[in-house]
Amino acid sequence: MKNKIMGFLFVAIMVSGCANFRDYVPEDFDGNEYMKLAELSVVADLSETCNGMEMTSMRFYSAVLMKYSEGTLKENIADIYAGIHALTVEISERENPSPAYCKIKRGNISKLVDEAMDTFGDRKK
Repeated sequence: MKNKIMGFLFVAIMVSGCANFRDYVPEDFDGNEYMKLAELSVVADLSETCNGMEMTSMRFYSAVLMKYSEGTLKENIADIYAGIHALTVEISERENPSPAYCKIKRGNISKLVDEAMDTFGDRKK
């Protein structure tokens, strides 16, 4: 009887431990996510101006990443995409932005996207 109880406790601890272990295993590589990041990176690096078409494209790609992350990725990754999207909304809604403002904001967006690509590109494939 004592062995059965010990066996049951061992199995219960292993099952609960495996549930938490998943938090430390890297996510699988997601080619769709990486492609959307690459597209946003290209648009963000096209120029240093606040060209209307480029702003619309950046806002669109960041919105797609944010929407994609809602159902498939972890919360911290969704927060990264929400931050990128907030920057693209901010720059696209700014009235009469100065050239310096556009250059700095696009640089910030580009930097965040490149960091995300570096991080997420290193996932196991």
